[in-house]
Amino acid sequence: MYRDYTNIPVDLINDTTAKRIIQFVQIVFPYCYLPGNFFFIRRRIALAMIGLKLSMDDIENGMLNKDEELADQLLSFIYTDHTELFRDTDAWIVLRDSILKKMSQENKTSICIPNTINGEELYSMLILLNECYSIAEFSVTVSGLSEWALKKVSDGIMSQPKIRSSLINLKQVCESADITKYTVKINNVTRFNKDFFNCVRFENEQKSQKDKKFDLVLCRNKTLNMSVNDTLNFHKNLQHKVNAKGFLLLGISEFINKKSFEQFRTISWNEKIFQKDK
Repeated sequence: MYRDYTNIPVDLINDTTAKRIIQFVQIVFPYCYLPGNFFFIRRRIALAMIGLKLSMDDIENGMLNKDEELADQLLSFIYTDHTELFRDTDAWIVLRDSILKKMSQENKTSICIPNTINGEELYSMLILLNECYSIAEFSVTVSGLSEWALKKVSDGIMSQPKIRSSLINLKQVCESADITKYTVKINNVTRFNKDFFNCVRFENEQKSQKDKKFDLVLCRNKTLNMSVNDTLNFHKNLQHKVNAKGFLLLGISEFINKKSFEQFRTISWNEKIFQKDK
């Protein structure tokens, strides 16, 4: 679904209503970390109302009836997401030239993209693996709390398939890649080509194996609108997903408390890439 973040009527709801909606979502998803910025939340909920064609009465009735499907859909809008392919190209270039190369050489090929809301991170990774490596060598686990969001990603839905910056980013990271190879038209809507999903596993984070670890965890910019305390807890949980000598890639604009990353050495501070010592 195309998400236009311009001219969203934030005044559709107030801070009090936004707080009630957050409490409703957290009853259904008690282990999720949600943004603490209510202006951001109000804007995202307004976007959800427009995108899902919901009225305030629909939301009030859903909260009254503890509608889990509505909570799932709202969560997918409230959570921070990525809306273009190969966002922050320098990080992808480090992955291409260093991290993935080392992983391939050492046969450490398990990748996790947790807390997924849309597919741009996954689609970028699959293009990179296919263009620069043998995609069949790798296994990619995509996990998230929202079943609705995971269904969109597994269907190849792209947030903004016509966004020009995605094509520019693609050429910077994979110069010879042809985007038409990776996209298909279904009912006149551009989607990612599911033929490249053979190495991908989709998992609900509330139902998946909690102690499973990976050689690369890619989870960027999810904490941008979280409180400092939630950010620290979120990063702590991510660290448990990383194998010894595995890699963790965070967002370049995220707050990082170096003391909480004592088990990791810094590969690239600018690109927020870390390697676990043991």
